[in-house]
Amino acid sequence: MDMKKVLIYAFILFIPFLFSLPIVFAQQAQPVAVKCSSHQFYLDGEEVACSAYIIKDSNYIKLLDLAYILNNTSKQVSVSWNDSERAISLRHNQPYALTGQEMTDSPNTREAVSTFVPVFVDGIEIALNGYYINGHNYYKLRELAQALDFGIIWRKSDKSVRIESGLRANMEIDLNLSAKTEEEEFTREIVRLVNTERAEKGLKPLIADAAIFAAAQVRAEELTHQLSHERPNGEHFYSVLDEFGIEYNGCAENAAYGQRSPAIAFNSWITSPNHKENFYGDYTRTGVGVVKYEGYYYWDELFI
Repeated sequence: MDMKKVLIYAFILFIPFLFSLPIVFAQQAQPVAVKCSSHQFYLDGEEVACSAYIIKDSNYIKLLDLAYILNNTSKQVSVSWNDSERAISLRHNQPYALTGQEMTDSPNTREAVSTFVPVFVDGIEIALNGYYINGHNYYKLRELAQALDFGIIWRKSDKSVRIESGLRANMEIDLNLSAKTEEEEFTREIVRLVNTERAEKGLKPLIADAAIFAAAQVRAEELTHQLSHERPNGEHFYSVLDEFGIEYNGCAENAAYGQRSPAIAFNSWITSPNHKENFYGDYTRTGVGVVKYEGYYYWDELFI
């Protein structure tokens, strides 16, 4: 099966008092073509309106927009100008002060030039790919996600970019954090039960991967329409991994319906030879989806 690459995205920056400095740098670079992004952005599941551009097949978005979006979350970040370093300064866990320049970009620009303004995060300089557009600096979202440690999920099926403040940049879910819903609690308990079983067999624990969790959630929703490893659109279950840009060499799926708790769902799988085999397989990452529909729970676990 084809390997798929996760699309990389990025964020923008404009600070009024930096206006002259980026222009000086930008004039030294050759312009590149840009186009408005058609992707929809979400923060923790809620749609957010922000402009973005596609540059060399990647999304770029304004840093002030990112700071605005992340404000009042666990990953909020302040943005300021460090005059001594002649650089942009970002600080973790600091509230962002509004400037009035958020979500204000014109979508009419068709060219961008490279920008070389230094960027420091908590006093440490980081390397970022940046472009200057319409008086603003734009940076790659994936690089900023690594620097500021938040999660990004790309979903091909609806062309959405999902910013997850509760996730780490490497896309792993911390199973020790409190779940927001009963369904989230159930998904984490399934992973705990599976890893306990693997430990008893001397196997390494599976990593809880946020992108796979998102894909498994789609599959759980699909199971409410068709209880099968074939999707309602006729494709095999693993095509959902492609939709989320998840790389894999091999994969498997466990599906179930009607079990009232994670323990019962796990028990139904562990007592079934084919499902049980997936628990012990040579997989490294997993994701679980749970949906309650018309009073019944639908369960899905993906392994890669």
